[in-house]
Amino acid sequence: MTELSQTLNERAADSETVQRALTYYLAESTDLSPQEMRAELTAAIGAGELRDHLHRLESDALLLDNAALWTLSEAWADEGPERVSTILDQAEAKLSLAETAIIAVSAVYGLHLLITKGRLRTIKRTRRNPDGTFTHSEETTFADPTGLFGSLISQLRRGGAGELPPGEGDQTP
Repeated sequence: MTELSQTLNERAADSETVQRALTYYLAESTDLSPQEMRAELTAAIGAGELRDHLHRLESDALLLDNAALWTLSEAWADEGPERVSTILDQAEAKLSLAETAIIAVSAVYGLHLLITKGRLRTIKRTRRNPDGTFTHSEETTFADPTGLFGSLISQLRRGGAGELPPGEGDQTP
């Protein structure tokens, strides 16, 4: 199976395409406007923390790209390459780029959605038992999303994002 990185390299995707793809993905995945996303994030982590994280993303293009790519990578894994490829097609076809502030909110909101789910992957298996019956099992692996976005994730966890699985090495009280 092709990886998202391979697809992006083959397309020679630039930052504008990646950021626009994130915006399109969230527009298709949620009915919230950027203002509603901001309000939900403010409720989850507080206005000051959100302002700080948005400022960091707005002033660091590489960090913003990586935040967008994190969300798109999860979409690739969860929803399949076809959906993300279609979104990339749409992103490449558009001429104008949404303003950086909206993309930053989209990036933080995408991360928020990821954190509240907290899973890296789920493996579903069906097996035949010795007696001829079948059983179904699911194994979920939870991500350790600390690292680059550790302080944002800590704030989301503390800010009422719901029950989240602790990450390995998580220092959140």
